[in-house]
Amino acid sequence: MANFGESGKYIEHVFPFLGVRFISVNDGIDSINKKGRSDDIVVPFLNLVSDAYCRDISIKIRSQLDIKRKKGDFVGAFAVYGYKRSKSNNNRLVIDELAADVVKMIYCWKLDGQSAEGIANKLNTLGIPSPMAYKKAQGLNYSTPFAFLGSQNINNDGSTNGKEGSTKSKTSTSSTKWSAMAVSRILKDETYTGVMIQGKVATPNHKVKKKFQKPTADWARVDGMHEPIINLGDFNIVQRLLERDTRTPAGGEAVYPFSGMARCGICGENMVRKTSHSNGKAYVYFVCCRRCKGSRITEDLLTQCVKAALKSHIDNIINLDRILQFIDDLPLKQDKVQKLDSQIVAKRAEMKRCEVLVMSLYENMESGIISKTEYRQMKARYNALRSDAEQDINSLGREIEDIINAGGEKNRWIEQFKIHQDFSELSRRMVVSLVDMITVHPSNKLDLLFRYRYDYERCISFVRAVIPTCNLNNT
Repeated sequence: MANFGESGKYIEHVFPFLGVRFISVNDGIDSINKKGRSDDIVVPFLNLVSDAYCRDISIKIRSQLDIKRKKGDFVGAFAVYGYKRSKSNNNRLVIDELAADVVKMIYCWKLDGQSAEGIANKLNTLGIPSPMAYKKAQGLNYSTPFAFLGSQNINNDGSTNGKEGSTKSKTSTSSTKWSAMAVSRILKDETYTGVMIQGKVATPNHKVKKKFQKPTADWARVDGMHEPIINLGDFNIVQRLLERDTRTPAGGEAVYPFSGMARCGICGENMVRKTSHSNGKAYVYFVCCRRCKGSRITEDLLTQCVKAALKSHIDNIINLDRILQFIDDLPLKQDKVQKLDSQIVAKRAEMKRCEVLVMSLYENMESGIISKTEYRQMKARYNALRSDAEQDINSLGREIEDIINAGGEKNRWIEQFKIHQDFSELSRRMVVSLVDMITVHPSNKLDLLFRYRYDYERCISFVRAVIPTCNLNNT
């Protein structure tokens, strides 16, 4: 036995009490032929050695798995739905085209305003097998506790109803169906953005099999280890939507365009959609869920205001994009980088000078040229100058990086607005993709907080830095 404590308990107490004969062929031990006190010493010692060996092997295996996780190697038993193991490298994931198309549909429907339950029902209607059924169809010996938990009727006291046979039949039936829980797990899984996240759970040691959840900071996370199925922008939008309290209307398949997006300008709580009827006409409006006085706006007016603001903002971004492309064709960008680079060279020379002066101060103190008090004061002053120069170098480096990236890869957010430049109607996907928050103040005053506002301001600052005379009033 590998467990020293348990083996001693069984060999010395349980087996003799039950009349069980204990034989260890490799060690030449037979309890019926005890040789005296020597066996009483040898057996516990051998158990202790076996226990230490198992512990050592467990530590080495855990260490090796941690190394592989930190490298981004996949060490799980089964790939997440939408991926499969690479045939050329068992520790790499590649896209499973059939399952990946389903994942893309799930995210697409969520962006269109559908709920997790509605998505699950649609998948079941289309006859698409659930992740568990799909893996089993691929010949994998896959099982999950979610199907078992979802198949039982759980009482308030935590007990379950149904006989064993009926439970098995429910489990097998539910495992072929999609559920809202399965859809939500896919919508929250960051693996689909190309990030490899492992090591979320662990066990205390090789003797205790009970698992515990590790802190997020201790997870093994490596970016870009496999091809993404969902782009990061859409994934972040979905996470924002999942955090907001939205409900699918009765009889409807998707939430309304502004559901979860409008906030009361007085108390900051959600605005809820209401419908009232008068003289045979229906009037739709948004009102604060706390009924703040004056925080109310009709849906038609809200739609008109948001459409007008979006059209204006998109026009501004298109104008800004033209200016950025114009700057890329000018030598001004290169000149600006060269000027900043020369400043960095000067700052580095200043850092070097301060370091040399600090080194010479000690020699001057030892020679009696300066006192200890003067040495401390001058040393502190030179160290402060060196620290300031280092901070300036970091700041200038970031400024150069912004200039180099302006108009390039980091400005892909502009395309998110440009693809909607000719829109006529507001859709749920358009609102959640371009608008971060709508604040409704009394007297029908609105504040729209657009997405990518920090990127927008960064580009504005860049244009003003490169072309100080450029008129940005229209942008």
